[in-house]
Amino acid sequence: MKKKCGMVRGIVLILGICGLAAVYGCGGGGGGGGSTPTAAAPSVTTASLPAGVRGQLYTGALGCAGGCTPYRWSATGLPPGISLDDDTGVLSGMPTTDNTFHPVFTVTDDAGLSTSRTLSLVIHPPPSPSVSTASLPPGIRTQPYSATLAATSGTPPYTWSVPGGTLPNGVILNPSTGALTGTPTVEGTFNVMFTVTDNNTLTGSKSLSIVIHPPGSPSISTGSLPSGIRTQSYSAGLAATGGTPPYTWSVPGGTLPTGVSLDPATGALTGTPTVEGSFSMTFTVRDGNTLTGSKSLSIVIHPPASPVISTSVLPAGARTEPYSKTLSATGGTPPYVWSATGLPAGITLSAAGTLAGTPSVEGAFSPVFTVTDSLTMQAQKSLDLRIAKPLSLSVSDYSTPSGAVDMFDSASVASGGSAWTRQLKGALTTLDNAVGGPPAGVSYDAVRKILYVARTRWADNGAILAFHDADTADENIAPTRILQTYAIVPKTFSLYSPSDVFIDSVNDRLYIADVTGSSGTVLILDSASATPIFRKIIGFLHGPPAAISVDVGRDILYVVPSQGTAIIAYDNVSASSSRQRTITIGPVAGAGLVDVKVDPATDTAYVADYDGGRVFVVNSVSQKNGTYAPDRTLTGITNPNSVFLDVANDRLFVSNRDGATTYSVRVVENMSSVNGPVSFSRQLSGFGVAAGMTGYYR
Repeated sequence: MKKKCGMVRGIVLILGICGLAAVYGCGGGGGGGGSTPTAAAPSVTTASLPAGVRGQLYTGALGCAGGCTPYRWSATGLPPGISLDDDTGVLSGMPTTDNTFHPVFTVTDDAGLSTSRTLSLVIHPPPSPSVSTASLPPGIRTQPYSATLAATSGTPPYTWSVPGGTLPNGVILNPSTGALTGTPTVEGTFNVMFTVTDNNTLTGSKSLSIVIHPPGSPSISTGSLPSGIRTQSYSAGLAATGGTPPYTWSVPGGTLPTGVSLDPATGALTGTPTVEGSFSMTFTVRDGNTLTGSKSLSIVIHPPASPVISTSVLPAGARTEPYSKTLSATGGTPPYVWSATGLPAGITLSAAGTLAGTPSVEGAFSPVFTVTDSLTMQAQKSLDLRIAKPLSLSVSDYSTPSGAVDMFDSASVASGGSAWTRQLKGALTTLDNAVGGPPAGVSYDAVRKILYVARTRWADNGAILAFHDADTADENIAPTRILQTYAIVPKTFSLYSPSDVFIDSVNDRLYIADVTGSSGTVLILDSASATPIFRKIIGFLHGPPAAISVDVGRDILYVVPSQGTAIIAYDNVSASSSRQRTITIGPVAGAGLVDVKVDPATDTAYVADYDGGRVFVVNSVSQKNGTYAPDRTLTGITNPNSVFLDVANDRLFVSNRDGATTYSVRVVENMSSVNGPVSFSRQLSGFGVAAGMTGYYR
């Protein structure tokens, strides 16, 4: 079968250079059967050519399509100085004639087929130069004078001349540089026509005046006047040199801005302008000998400056939580009046700029704020406002001589030291070391409102404490139930020192990590909210089980051995037999893992590395078995002991060691995407050791 032309399988360069793409064959369409299609002639696709300028480099490119590569180009009627590259179709050169040309371009393909097209090519004349000097300084008879003319456009070098008028006697013009120099010997005003001629013999002219004062006449030395602002006080002063003081000032030409006046004795310009614009006037100074000097100056009066909203960030809020923030502005003319659109329901903005209220919705909002000053000048700014899902967070404080569980019912916005709203602490809770032991892991059953606390071994054996009505539980109260033993018929066994606990609210199933020396067990009990029934026990020989997390939907248990480098996963954990996987975090140096939390929705594990001061993030954790580098690593944390996933608000709560015996819980925003060094939006402080965290949405 013959190859077909025009079927482009590559990338065609757009600047009109044809045939550099990968083109297979010649001709048009056709299919199998061995038939030979009729070849199609190439076509010139360029519809127009860029204009050029005589004496300046020109470049352009022709485009084509169809036919068979390679192509050959030819042209007739090109502007003098421009040539065509017959291989690439590129036009280049320096045109020597300005006109409108109509060259005919012909492209011929490899099969000998050709097509021609006539295009217009305009070559403009080069621009003429212009005298850019706006005015010339005055001079004084018998004193050296110096000024330099300037020009723009055209083609340098320039030549200067005076075709009209007369220069002051004693002053000459340098035709090469445009410098006016000399010592004037006469006084008066000299109106002179200056002409600049460029290298292309194009010219530009401008009439300028040179004022030569008599010796001893005063001259106004003020170079320019400051601008002003409507409705605001204006003050400036004119100054003069020479002549014989005292001076008297006047405005013989032009008009001062309305509201501004000139003091004839001092030359002071003062007042409050009431209009905006640019005002040009001629000032005259008269000395004690009635000699005068004049100068034209301008005053620009601007509109009053608009205010600027200086608030750059709004603190996040939470639904049902009171919100307050005062906006600020600078500039303009106070007092300000504020307004806004797009605020979350429940929040209002006062005219004084205070945001207040209790939001009744959650989500991400971008309200637009407007500030208006006393002169009706306005500024607008859009700011992001995040209203979070309200979270209640419980933190176990592993402290001596008495531990506690601190509850933050406003965890979505709480900040600072001892910011908890409720606290379980005291002898009745059995979290006091003298009667029980300090708490480690915690887990909340949001369906039944039960808080489970893993109490470690101290004065008494370890236990699992169940506090019912945990959404209101507070202070020194006894647990509703204390689980210290479990039965594997016909025997009864005791818990030794539970390190963590996890409640599966869907199945009312309790998972307990129990440390027994250098190893431990994971116990699974059904009917956790009533009379727990033994379901399964897993002997854990990888070291003391520090933390557990369960992906209920996938029926996977994740266990972290204390300060190891791996996560041990048990698939089908609720079944009689389970498949075990080992997910090792590596290669990383100095890792010591102490906690794991899994987000089932994204199949992502967050692992606290106490020794390395990191939180590792492992994606697709249900699918992994072996050694894997973490998908993300959060750094900038000191000895993280526990983590909590605020999935609804995309926040990570992580414990941070602040001192030898003090911890805080730090908040990291954008949990699902943050990587590397983290910054903290808030922190909750006042813990001995923040050993475990759990929570629920209100």
